[in-house]
This record gives sequence, structure tokens and C-alpha cells, in this order.
Amino acid sequence: MANFYRRIDSPPATGNQHFDQWMKSFAAQWNSHPRMSWFSGTTPNSTLTGTPGDIAINLASGSTQTRMWIMAGDTSLVTTLGWRTVQLGPS
Repeated sequence: MANFYRRIDSPPATGNQHFDQWMKSFAAQWNSHPRMSWFSGTTPNSTLTGTPGDIAINLASGSTQTRMWIMAGDTSLVTTLGWRTVQLGPS
């Protein structure tokens, strides 16, 4: 089950142009960051659905080599496969 934070929808107009522009800029900036989630197990593959660039943290891993995962692949693909470990130290 994914625990990704929610995206911000385009905010409605308030009539204050400066505030409206600030809110649109904030939403665009927030939505440009990778989504993050967590899981417990050996791999998020076949368990956690994501899109390329999403990050998953393994809370149950005793190894720093399998602690952080990133979704690879086509930018338009939503899948449970394609998670790759992020190398945090020398291999």
C-alpha cells in the first residue's frame, strides 16, 4: 500500500493576483519533487505502486545497501515493477 504524500491541485482564484500567483508557484514547486513512501520487506517490487522518480524507504532493512529505492522507467508508467536500490556507499 502506497503512503505517498498528496499532490496539490491547482488552487482556485481568490481575486488577489499576487497571492494567486504565489499559490500556483508553490503548487508547481511542491508537485515537482519526487514522491516518497515507506515499506517493510525485502523489495518494493510487486508491492508498492509508483511512477519513475518516486522514492521508497525500507524501514525494516538492517542494511544501508537496500534501505533506499527509486522507481526507474518511462515517465508515464505507473507500475509495481522497476524499483532499484540507491547505492549509498562503495560497492
